[in-house]
Amino acid sequence: MKKEIFIQLPKLGESIVSATVVKWLKNEGDEVFLDEPILEVSTDKVNSEIPAPEKGFLKKILVPVDSEVDVGAPLAVLEVFSKNEQNCANEVMTKSSVSQDRDDFLSPAVLSLMRESNICPSYA
Repeated sequence: MKKEIFIQLPKLGESIVSATVVKWLKNEGDEVFLDEPILEVSTDKVNSEIPAPEKGFLKKILVPVDSEVDVGAPLAVLEVFSKNEQNCANEVMTKSSVSQDRDDFLSPAVLSLMRESNICPSYA
């Protein structure tokens, strides 16, 4: 089951109450991995990269570049998957490295469609 979570501006320091979005490192629709930097923000003291809190897809960017946001404000929406769906995605990725000599070979196009549709391959 898919769920959506908000990526929020974390507390960047004791006296920091806001930051400005400098650059988005990912685009809407991009896959992001746990702790992968997805945007850069700037405060009066330092620039920081904000990492993804979970693995998923960047569904919606809520704050454009050059906008100032308060600590705790939502920056983007991340679509994440349940553990079962992540295991399925891992299985699809594993099958993509199977040799073409095997009967259970799946083409890259089929694997891509399976990932997008969250269909697990089932082999005996």
